[in-house]
Amino acid sequence: MGLFSRRRPEASLARDVLRRERPGERPLAVTTETYRGGLLVAGTTRVWVLDPGGSDGATVRLSRPWLDVLAGAWEPVTGTISVTWVDGGRAAQWTLGPGGDRFSAVFYERVAASVLVDAVVVLDDAEVGRVAIRRDLSDSSLVEQIVPARGVRRGDPQVAALCGEVLAELAESAGLR
Repeated sequence: MGLFSRRRPEASLARDVLRRERPGERPLAVTTETYRGGLLVAGTTRVWVLDPGGSDGATVRLSRPWLDVLAGAWEPVTGTISVTWVDGGRAAQWTLGPGGDRFSAVFYERVAASVLVDAVVVLDDAEVGRVAIRRDLSDSSLVEQIVPARGVRRGDPQVAALCGEVLAELAESAGLR
């Protein structure tokens, strides 16, 4: 029996859960999360964290589209990936088990595939936000994102106006307006 003919039980479980939760979704990389437990799944359209052992085989702890990922940082020495979210929600940090290198590579590729264009917005020599036009990988629709920098109020009218201008320039340069 060759190396590639054996199916890992984690991959089969992930495939079954994704098929049940979101028909058409496929796992591209699966690894264990060694600190909190569970499975990390890089799907075609979403990133997933599964808790094995539920009545349906596993329960979904987290399921977010790739365009929700603001940034990810891979630390190969510790096998840890840190994730920040566009909505400013609590960051995630996962310690990857076997297959972690593949998971991190697919994670990077999927996030990059969701970014059409992006830019950092600077006001008075300080970063005040990031703007992007992202692709929802589930239906290829385009989503405009404005993400204030840490410490910048989301409702600041000067920042909002500047971010809106930069976003409009991005859309025009990408041929969307």
